[in-house]
Amino acid sequence: NLKGWQAPLVAKIMKFWEYMAMTFDDVWAERCAWFVKTDDDTWLNTKLIQQRLECMDPDVEVNFGYSCGFGVGVYTGYSRAVVRNFAYYIQRLRNESEPSWFVGDIEDRRIGQLLMRFGITIQRCVAHTPCC
Repeated sequence: NLKGWQAPLVAKIMKFWEYMAMTFDDVWAERCAWFVKTDDDTWLNTKLIQQRLECMDPDVEVNFGYSCGFGVGVYTGYSRAVVRNFAYYIQRLRNESEPSWFVGDIEDRRIGQLLMRFGITIQRCVAHTPCC
């Protein structure tokens, strides 16, 4: 388990995605097809990401992103189908796992592991290749 600022970060990000899921139908369903989370020290080419997502269906559960190779995501994104169900996935994991699962490691990796447990496709996107 990580100590210091990283341990509460995982819990905070999980709470954020739970909140997004709980408010999804009232706030986000008609407004957003894709959701992207990036670190505050990362520059993201949003036009490039948008181009990469044009051939993907936001109503299919997809997790996409790019890693710098250290297991830490430069960015990670989710289709609206994933975000709609995040509260269910996280609650189910809480019921099955020990609490330490939520307070260690890098949050992007933890969320990716969570989604893989539920059979959700993880698509790696890089600047020179489309996600599709």
